[in-house]
Amino acid sequence: MELTLKIGLVRHYKVKQDYPKGAFICGRDVNAWFQTYDLADIEAGRTDLKGIEWSRCYSSSLSRAVKTAELIFQGPITQMAELKEIAPPALPARLRLPFLLWAILIRRGFNGPKFKIASNGELYLFERQQPES
Repeated sequence: MELTLKIGLVRHYKVKQDYPKGAFICGRDVNAWFQTYDLADIEAGRTDLKGIEWSRCYSSSLSRAVKTAELIFQGPITQMAELKEIAPPALPARLRLPFLLWAILIRRGFNGPKFKIASNGELYLFERQQPES
């Protein structure tokens, strides 16, 4: 008998922080924007959990991820350290973590959707068949 392992990835809900405006933005302004972005609130959304009763939830320790997880998952949430430091540095920042997680899951035998930029609040479902022990 086989067991289907399921892992769902959800990008945080949209952050309530506008991008800097202007044709030229200095580095200081970009750094200030990132600092406020990391602390900004989110716009609560809805996530289709595909009728699955999820037993565990792991979240980035960033406040936008934790807030999103709290709105989606009814139960304890385990916060994890950021993984982006080990992602390939040649990739743009917004692609690194999703690409890294996708690559890890595919390497471990999971099947799931391929995406370039994950949409806010959307569940990306990965599955793998495994014999029951």
